[in-house]
Amino acid sequence: MKVTKIDAAKPVAPAAAPNPRKKRVAAYCRVSTDSEEQESSYAVQCAHYAQLIGSNPEWEEAGLFADEGISGTQAKSRPAFLRMIEACEQGRIDLILTKSISRFSRNTLDCLQYVRRLKELGVAVYFEKEAIDTLEAKGEVLMTIMATIAQQESQSISQNIQMGIRYRMQQGKGMLNTAYFLGFVHDREEDRLAIVPEEADLVRRIFRAYLEGFSPQRIADDLTRQGVTPPAAGRRWYASTVSSMLENEKYAGDLVLQKTYTADFLTHRRIANDGQLPQYYVEDAHEPIVPKAIFSLAQLERQRRSRYQRNPQALRRSSQRSLDGLVVCARCGQTLKICLREGSAYWTCPGRACRKGKTDQAPASACGLSAASQQSVERAVLQAFRILPEQRGSLERLKQRTKKYPKSADDVRAWLDARLLLDLAEGGGAEEAASAPPACRDAEDFFLRTRRSLPDSIAEAVRYLEWVTVTNGGLAVRFRAGLCIFVELSPPDAV
Repeated sequence: MKVTKIDAAKPVAPAAAPNPRKKRVAAYCRVSTDSEEQESSYAVQCAHYAQLIGSNPEWEEAGLFADEGISGTQAKSRPAFLRMIEACEQGRIDLILTKSISRFSRNTLDCLQYVRRLKELGVAVYFEKEAIDTLEAKGEVLMTIMATIAQQESQSISQNIQMGIRYRMQQGKGMLNTAYFLGFVHDREEDRLAIVPEEADLVRRIFRAYLEGFSPQRIADDLTRQGVTPPAAGRRWYASTVSSMLENEKYAGDLVLQKTYTADFLTHRRIANDGQLPQYYVEDAHEPIVPKAIFSLAQLERQRRSRYQRNPQALRRSSQRSLDGLVVCARCGQTLKICLREGSAYWTCPGRACRKGKTDQAPASACGLSAASQQSVERAVLQAFRILPEQRGSLERLKQRTKKYPKSADDVRAWLDARLLLDLAEGGGAEEAASAPPACRDAEDFFLRTRRSLPDSIAEAVRYLEWVTVTNGGLAVRFRAGLCIFVELSPPDAV
């Protein structure tokens, strides 16, 4: 076997370019807060690099990229940084100058990925503080070490900030974000929430509608149909938006601090605090939009509705039949259910036979209660309201009860129920309660600005009802104030 060596061809030196191209140099600056000191640093960095690039005859400026008031832990949150990388990919930059590795990135993985990506494009990154050029052999080793230190520094800063925030929470002060929060703005001078009057009226309207019997979905649909602007971007209101407002303690003047927390300082991902960290409840943190007594009533109403909304089907029905969960059997005490037969709806005891599509008349339940049509029950309930003013003796006893004011806000509901029913029955003739406790006066003032006429629909009537007991031939309507009225059902109504 014969092997012949073929010598390498002698390289031909390229002709010298008469005018070699200048190196295109860009600079990247970043400050992480909007404090006055950092603003000065930001301006100094920009001026420094503009002068540095302009003073070198072999360089030409390829852009000054700066992110102001932005964290360095995520590249995707830095628009100027991403524009700089895009310019490099388009071949418009040869060298990037930056103050330090921590200014370039505080995320070790991000830092290495972008530096290697730029290295493949032939773009060098020079870190002034560490004197590292990424195109040099030792550059990546040193940069990896320094980037790791920068990330650890960022983690330490994050932990210190969190400790400071939690210390403020212990003092009753928290971070107040009102970007998508209806009714309040952040008063930075007082460092507390301040009421926006126009939005506050809408918040009160939502609470009134809910306590009058409307479901969150019905309220959301009405607001969307009326063209009311929702707190978040978009044109529609959603039931979840209304529900979150109804349970938000800020509307009652209180604050729950640390509802969420940052789970990862690199991604800034926030998750709900379900007991992982302590929370702080601050009472009377700011002026309320809704009195505490009204807010408490809304929470009680949410609990009441939750008892019969344990499945999606019941939740959908609740916005259509407001009496769901309130109608009970006088014989066995069970809650009645709606049974559809021959296109009509009937209240039936769970013990009776009721199968979808059944056309023959269902027999009485095991307890002997006959079915009552939905329309007849609703007519009878409204009839109870019409004869309410005739119950003079009961109303007089109710009036005597309202003269004994509750000793705490927790007892306001019963007192307010009695006051509202008296006002309804007497057409606004209830006596003024000038000597009532503040919680009672606030609650009364809130509700008595709403409808005072007798209700003409079940959605309006349900606010006043405790339960409706159905028996063969009649029903008893018990109001939340404790007064009870019996109304007969005509023979065709009970089957």
